[in-house]
Amino acid sequence: MQKQKGFSTVLAILLTVLIAAGLGAGAYFGYNWWQGRQSSPSTPPAPSTPTSPTASWRTYTDGENNFSLKYPPDWTTKVGNFTSAHGTVVKDTGFIGADDMVFVTVRTNPDASLRAFVDADGVSGVTAATVASLSGFAGTTSDSYRVYLENGGKIYMFTFPTAQTDKDLTTNQVNLLTSIQFTTATTTPSTTPSTTPSTTPTPSPSTPPSTQ
Repeated sequence: MQKQKGFSTVLAILLTVLIAAGLGAGAYFGYNWWQGRQSSPSTPPAPSTPTSPTASWRTYTDGENNFSLKYPPDWTTKVGNFTSAHGTVVKDTGFIGADDMVFVTVRTNPDASLRAFVDADGVSGVTAATVASLSGFAGTTSDSYRVYLENGGKIYMFTFPTAQTDKDLTTNQVNLLTSIQFTTATTTPSTTPSTTPSTTPTPSPSTPPSTQ
């Protein structure tokens, strides 16, 4: 009995020592791991570069009329047939998609200012409009919404069939409108696939041209 009791005591002491050693080792390695985490600063992820909504669009360039713009790759272009006795129609181009379209008409300005031209052009509800930092005007006809810009003595009229306000425009129509850039080149009008994102500041796809 005495031997058995002594053996049990020794065994209990050994178990206590082993448990204590295990806890100590765990605490030691845990502390070292925590110290390593503290001394190794985490590297923040690199900021992502925003992609232009028109990055993959085609570029239409009209050097004769000194402008370029972008339109969706699945849209087509065609010669329009807009006519008016108010100013000379230099060129009318349609950009046609499956569900929406935009016509860009270049016209001469026989009036003293862009506002005078717009007032005489038979549109109603005329308001000031800003398109990609360019100042212009917007208004409506019975069957369309129009935006007028001016550059170098020419009027650039954007017509959006069936729309009546800027809120009726689709994302593609807004992005086409705000992609316009005026140039000084005198090359033949052309259509080329876009290889680089547009450098023109543009609103988010859902933001229409601002009017006031």
